[in-house]
Amino acid sequence: MAIKNRKKNKFTTLAWNDKLFVGSVYFILVIMGLIFLIPMLNIISSSFSSPSAVGAGKVTIFPIGFNFEAYKMVFANKKLLLGFGNTMMYTVLGTLLNIVITILAAYPMSREDFASKNIIMKFFTFTMFFGGGIIPTYLLYKSMGLINSRLVMIIPGALSVYNMIVMRTYMQTNIPKAVFEAAQIDGCDDFGFLTKFVIPLSKPIIAVIIMFYAIGHWNSYFDAYVYLSSEDKYPLSIFIQTILGGLVTKGETAKNFEAAAQQEQYKDIVQYALILVTCLPVWICCPFMQKYFVQGVMIGSVKE
Repeated sequence: MAIKNRKKNKFTTLAWNDKLFVGSVYFILVIMGLIFLIPMLNIISSSFSSPSAVGAGKVTIFPIGFNFEAYKMVFANKKLLLGFGNTMMYTVLGTLLNIVITILAAYPMSREDFASKNIIMKFFTFTMFFGGGIIPTYLLYKSMGLINSRLVMIIPGALSVYNMIVMRTYMQTNIPKAVFEAAQIDGCDDFGFLTKFVIPLSKPIIAVIIMFYAIGHWNSYFDAYVYLSSEDKYPLSIFIQTILGGLVTKGETAKNFEAAAQQEQYKDIVQYALILVTCLPVWICCPFMQKYFVQGVMIGSVKE
């Protein structure tokens, strides 16, 4: 009973300056939450509102003239489903390749007995600050036969050096050297130690890195815009631009001003609907990954 009362009165036992600090933190968090939440609610409400209300700027956080016209126009376009499928494929295959290469690069860099790791790490770090440029990169991909190939969305970005450094740091600080020594005594080789010990103990950071890679692939636009020319290989981001551009074209080539104005009005609500359709998978996944982000923040915070 005493423990229960102690937990219940935890805030009341704080000094007045501590109460002021805790109250200020909560107040700032609430304000920041509203700053992020209100624009999101405005986008959702606008996608379900009438074009005239959105065009007049009447919509805030509640829909006006509730309807599904924007979503009907979006899902009536078959290109959207094609782009969604392509993006899913690029995200799944690309993230799978990313995480395998990142683990294979981070593990030897985390080992103290790897003699050449400092030299190799310098080469890795060099690529973070210096690149070949767009034209040499395009010529390289062309010589490799990657231009207008689905592989150009998967292979070139197989490794993020920043993510590799984060994973290496986690392995160094959270997997004791004694575990490896004990595994060696039992006859375990490096591959067995990686698969049976390192990967299971690194699940939190692996989940975080997977999320980083997946979001990057999901939002990828520039590479597809530069290196792909076939419409059947475009990701969702390219098709979104195509759909919005198609609305403008229809409005400009309409036979009368009324039809053109109507198309221009629908452009706004379709744009909001496309934002929701694009972001919804990420919004669904993020809450499930939140606990791993919290653990990831604590990487290297405690030294023994």
